[in-house]
Amino acid sequence: MTVDPPAHTPAGTPDDTIVLFPQRGCRRGVSGHRLRTQWRAELACQDGRLPCTIADLSIAGARLSLGILPEPGARVWLTLPKTPAIPAEVAWRGKTQLGLHFLQAQPWIDRIEAGCPFARER
Repeated sequence: MTVDPPAHTPAGTPDDTIVLFPQRGCRRGVSGHRLRTQWRAELACQDGRLPCTIADLSIAGARLSLGILPEPGARVWLTLPKTPAIPAEVAWRGKTQLGLHFLQAQPWIDRIEAGCPFARER
């Protein structure tokens, strides 16, 4: 089954969705820092549009918490408020979380990190 990317629909409002938390020992690798967040978002997939929480993200991917977990390899679209849908692939799946690999780097995440005083490299 082919899933079309969703039309832009905000998953919440900026006032109640964007919360950054300091993270000790940020992992740094190919994708750079992973920002720990508690952003509400939606994941569009074969099972429909699923509400989720972004636990952390980098320019290359994200870790999500949600109830229904698509299979690894599934093509999905992550939708955050006021951003276009981000095409991704499910990289791994746990009991209540999954990892996404973005199909294109998301450099805007580095710009958020640059403006966040507690997201500096330690």
